[in-house]
Amino acid sequence: NNNNNHDKHRQTFFAVHPHGAFCIGWSLLFTCPTLHRVRFCFSPTLFASPFFRLFSRSLGKPVSASRSSVNSYLANGEDVALPPGGFEEATLTDATIDRVFVRKRYGFVRLCLKYGVAIRPVFVFGEGRLFWNVQGGWKTRLKCNRW
Repeated sequence: NNNNNHDKHRQTFFAVHPHGAFCIGWSLLFTCPTLHRVRFCFSPTLFASPFFRLFSRSLGKPVSASRSSVNSYLANGEDVALPPGGFEEATLTDATIDRVFVRKRYGFVRLCLKYGVAIRPVFVFGEGRLFWNVQGGWKTRLKCNRW
């Protein structure tokens, strides 16, 4: 019975890793019809672009990943998907090793605990093999991401 499945639904935060340079796995999830109820959170910088906003709205339900926005979605009982590693995780992309960046990225955990939201980690295998970038200089590169 389809109603029983709906009744058993628990509010969920999908923590998608790795971010990757192109976020192909994220994009596939974003366009997946079975996840139509999920709010997919994008960087406020990307979301501010009219072209990006128009393009992403043609494919799904994009929203801003600002702290106040995510707090509002969770408070309203909505499911949320976010790559918590952000641009730092994309910087660490490597074709030979999978890396996840969650250091100092635990605000989403606090919000989920506050609202009793289940956290579902989602790992996209092979994301790092989609783009090659220069390796090394991590401290400088990660510092540049804070701008």
